[in-house]
Amino acid sequence: MGSSSKPSAESDGAGRTRERYRRVVVWAPIVLAALAGIVALRCGVVWTLQGANLWGGSFMSGSSRWLVIGLIVLVGSVILLVRTGLLVRRRFSR
Repeated sequence: MGSSSKPSAESDGAGRTRERYRRVVVWAPIVLAALAGIVALRCGVVWTLQGANLWGGSFMSGSSRWLVIGLIVLVGSVILLVRTGLLVRRRFSR
């Protein structure tokens, strides 16, 4: 009679909610970094092509300034996407 049949915190919904929250906290920065990398990659490609005068119709067309900016953004976005991929690989290897 002295034992309590009260369920522990891990066996009810609180434990599952805590686990879901932990997963979101772990994966949210990775997803946001991947999205930022994809957007930056697109911008870098467009700016590079316009700066190299391969994609006309803009004030950026033929401008070496936009070619350099595009290449810098392109390289940065590739680095960001590679690092994000490595983070994902590290998460799955646990």
